[in-house]
Amino acid sequence: MSISAASTISNPLLSSSSTNSNPLASASSTSSNPLLLNNYPTTTNSTAQQTAGQQILTQLGGSSINIMGIEASLISAARQPQQKIINTAVQSLYDAQTSLSSLNQGLAALQSAADSLNNVSALNQLQFSDTDGAVTATAGGIGSAIQGSHQITIYKMAAGQESQSQSFSSATESVSSSAFTLSLAVAGKTTNIAVSAGQSLTKIASLINAQNIGVSAQVINSGTGSNPYSLLLTGDTGAASSFTATGGPLNFTNSLQQSTSYQTQSAVPQSDAFNIAITSSAVSSNPTSIQVKSNSSLSDIVNAINTQTSTTQVSAQLIKTDEGAYAISLSGPTGADASYSVATASVNANTSYSYASASTVPDSAAYTLSIVGATGGPAGGTISIAANSSLSDIATAINNSSAGVTASVTTNASGQSYLSVVDSTTQTPDTFSITSSSSSFLFNSGSTTPTLGFAGKNVQDAQDASFSVDSIQYSRPKNTVTDVLAGVTLTLNGVNTGFGTGVSTLGVNYNTSNISSAISNFVTAFNNYQSFVASVTDQTSTSNSQAGSLQKYPEINSDLQSISSLLVNHSSSASNNIKTWADIGVSIQVNGQLQFSQSTFTTAFNSAPSDVITALSNNAQTSPSAYSGSTNGLAGDISVSVQKMMSTSGTVANVKSQITSAMAAEQSQQDALNLHIQSLQSQYDAQFSSLQAILSKFSSTSSQLQQTYNPTKNSSG
Repeated sequence: MSISAASTISNPLLSSSSTNSNPLASASSTSSNPLLLNNYPTTTNSTAQQTAGQQILTQLGGSSINIMGIEASLISAARQPQQKIINTAVQSLYDAQTSLSSLNQGLAALQSAADSLNNVSALNQLQFSDTDGAVTATAGGIGSAIQGSHQITIYKMAAGQESQSQSFSSATESVSSSAFTLSLAVAGKTTNIAVSAGQSLTKIASLINAQNIGVSAQVINSGTGSNPYSLLLTGDTGAASSFTATGGPLNFTNSLQQSTSYQTQSAVPQSDAFNIAITSSAVSSNPTSIQVKSNSSLSDIVNAINTQTSTTQVSAQLIKTDEGAYAISLSGPTGADASYSVATASVNANTSYSYASASTVPDSAAYTLSIVGATGGPAGGTISIAANSSLSDIATAINNSSAGVTASVTTNASGQSYLSVVDSTTQTPDTFSITSSSSSFLFNSGSTTPTLGFAGKNVQDAQDASFSVDSIQYSRPKNTVTDVLAGVTLTLNGVNTGFGTGVSTLGVNYNTSNISSAISNFVTAFNNYQSFVASVTDQTSTSNSQAGSLQKYPEINSDLQSISSLLVNHSSSASNNIKTWADIGVSIQVNGQLQFSQSTFTTAFNSAPSDVITALSNNAQTSPSAYSGSTNGLAGDISVSVQKMMSTSGTVANVKSQITSAMAAEQSQQDALNLHIQSLQSQYDAQFSSLQAILSKFSSTSSQLQQTYNPTKNSSG
């Protein structure tokens, strides 16, 4: 017979039904114990011996004797006393092992309950209120939260750079008939990707994605035009994650250009008229000149450019930047080798602002023109312009004067009319100056170059998030921010309405009911553990099979005493008036059980939440390790103590080892008893064989005598 150590027994007590309120102390049945040796007769030693003797005496006078039955009774009588001792010891060890498993689960439940109180992440039970959804807040981040209201303005969202290639007719079209190298420079590190001849956008996207360098590629289909397919590169968010892509015919950022930004869409880049020259390789190597009239706003300039889109294949639109400013965005021609350039230039000096036609009257009132410096004219001269004079009338008045200049009405590419004045002698416009006394009829100086500043533009530039919290400015590479508000993770969802004027109000408050529930769960876990230890170490209780099952192991009671002392000692991270469990409503009673006063806790927490959190956790971000060697607060120190009890060198492991050793000793006793019974059976086999032979001989003699002295009976029988 073998006795198994049953070292992997699951906890049947926690899963079995019981009327006991403590789930660790539910009753178990001994009938299912595979270690008990119940297959032996339960008759006592003296009864077995009497039965055997009676059988012998009875059967000596009969015709036969049950030798096997007599032998079994004698062996049972010999085995029973020692077997009963072994069975009792094994049952005791089984009960101890079952109780130890329950104890281990009780300690695990206590540690779990302590873990919900021993770190800032667990204690940051927060509730939030916000006004417009521009920012979302969740518990987390660094440190314990501070209750209050915060004003948040989001100026700019963090974004990853997006760059788009030139367009192609299909995703599988050959990009280049020649091999080339695509160079991607990300955060100062350049990766060169070899692209063989005939590769498509789809293949190039795969080559880029295989590099894992913080830039992903995908083929996109705009759905418009004959070349709707292009390659879109996307980088990680944050300005530091910007990249450049160069080499080959893909021409990233070439098809998009953007002007300098202005605060309003009605902004006038300059008062003088100017020219925009667009050279498109898909159309011609010669530039197309677009004249922009005087005092044109951004919207006016967009309209002027779009009047020539059919010629230049370049279109313009007014966009609002992430900063809330306005700019002109240009989109160029598509195709593998399509590109364009944009240049701006001033118009000639001493040309008037533009008007609808030569008959337009710039000013209905009379005014004067002063002309100074003409080669053939006086040092200074004044020309009177009559009321309601048209452009043609003004030209005639100038030409009829002796100012030394010649005026003519000219029509620009947009069909508008303006006055052009040149030196009569040199036929140039830049040797003299004209000043008008009218605010409605003015001349271009020709001395300034427009500042539109068109330059290659990504679909999206890499940028950091820009925002303020309570008037303090911040910049972060991600839209998830963990290090601005203590204990709070902010998720930026979008720019507030307006530029620097939108404000979101975020309220941060603790959910005290959640923390109170966590403390209540801790109290329950401890009370279950405490009452269970009291039961299994009680030397007098017989309430169930587990009662007193661990009384031989005093270290289990010592552990309970250690934890109980932590419940009355000062916190290793006491903070101001919060020093003990009692200060937050947890007190230990005479019977060793804990009692929780929710009102005491609520008062203490509402008065000083940061002190309560510090006293419980020492502001640890995560649950402490048993080997950290640091102070861990009220809950943290209990968690560490329980971890040590459950460790490979702790009490549970030590008691388990003792039980295993005791099981082995009982196995040895069982093995010795089995050998003794085996030897005894061999002895009985020999003795009863001899007895059987004697009885057989006696029976034979008896038969002979009967035949001799009673032949009649024998023959009649």
